[in-house]
Amino acid sequence: MIKDSIIKTVGKLPGKTVAIFAGTHGNEKVGIFALEKLEKDLIVKKGTVYLVYANPPAIEANKRFITKNLNRLFSRHEKGDTYEDIRAHELMGILDQCDALLDIHSYNSPSGDQFSFCEPNGYDILKLMDFPIIVSRLDPDPTMYSTTTMGYMNKKGGIGFCIECGTSNRENDFLELAVKSSYQFLQYFGNIDMVIPNDNIKQQVIKNERMYYKKNLEFKFVKDFKDFEVLPAGKPFAFDGEESLIAGENECIIFPRPNVPAGGEVCLIGSFIK
Repeated sequence: MIKDSIIKTVGKLPGKTVAIFAGTHGNEKVGIFALEKLEKDLIVKKGTVYLVYANPPAIEANKRFITKNLNRLFSRHEKGDTYEDIRAHELMGILDQCDALLDIHSYNSPSGDQFSFCEPNGYDILKLMDFPIIVSRLDPDPTMYSTTTMGYMNKKGGIGFCIECGTSNRENDFLELAVKSSYQFLQYFGNIDMVIPNDNIKQQVIKNERMYYKKNLEFKFVKDFKDFEVLPAGKPFAFDGEESLIAGENECIIFPRPNVPAGGEVCLIGSFIK
């Protein structure tokens, strides 16, 4: 049971205001477990830190969301009346006070690398973390990510990160990464005195080219794709009813989800940047 879904800790010295979200999708437990550890152990020296259990009813139900995907509602233009709509506006009020956001996630694929979504303004911070893949727009399109947590932060001039710490079916295996990344984030913004070294891993940037939405119930991929698997250039990688989805040169797939309802996000497409 979540007693306090928003924990605000203020240091003795002035500094940056930042937030760490978990449970934006309620069934992604690694961030929730990480926040529980931070709640017990974190000592803030400078500035203000918000620890936020973003969608408490979904967390309690162990579901991605209750009525709407909370991570598509971060826009002041959204006027719905569901819990997630109301909660998004409450959380935007917190983000309006913040310089940066770290949103902790995991993914549904059974295996794969850890990775992060961020824009170029966050690369210096990610260099201090242990994520081998960075997914970025490079030349941001205002129509993409504008209603996610990190999209909202970037749109208002802050820095937003989404870290995908591993597969959701093995959250305990990735808890250390989630906690370590949280402290590295706080270290960068000067909120803590701790020095948290990283592993200096090689990082690959992937440009997020586009997103596909499922139009037909008959949608199918030509095979079971893994995250970041290279797609055959010039050939169909999926069929959406009678429409063929064709990959370009040097492109890969991210978040293949063939079983989402019609209208849902069926995959992202990225290209490798040298």
